[in-house]
Amino acid sequence: MGEFGIASRCMYARYSSILLLLSGDIELNPGSEMYILQCKHKHREANEMIRCCMCAVWFHEECVGINSEAEHGVWPCPECRQLTTRVTSLIQQATNLNNLTEQLKEHVDDLQKRREDDMKMLQEIKASMQGVSSAKANSTA
Repeated sequence: MGEFGIASRCMYARYSSILLLLSGDIELNPGSEMYILQCKHKHREANEMIRCCMCAVWFHEECVGINSEAEHGVWPCPECRQLTTRVTSLIQQATNLNNLTEQLKEHVDDLQKRREDDMKMLQEIKASMQGVSSAKANSTA
């Protein structure tokens, strides 16, 4: 599934859950016949389930390879974990690009300063050459 598929699925699940809760047609604890988006198996007991902390989709612990005694607290599903890893990578790349941009700006500023210094020196050389030429012209006259 592509990057947009993962993000779309998580957003769809999140918005679907919100809309269903707002409609008043479901409860927070849906009971024994809820279908799971990931594997389409019906669950029988709530303690066999785990909810993704990011997209709010429920999964069978067995289907995602989780030991309920080992996993406590915040759990992102594999797709949200992959999406989070991708976003973290993109943020790092953006930070690196920002750092490179700053380094390039500093380098350009340094080059501009050197150019200004070189131009001043060139003007001083021209002025001194004109002074020498004027002095020669006055001495020969």
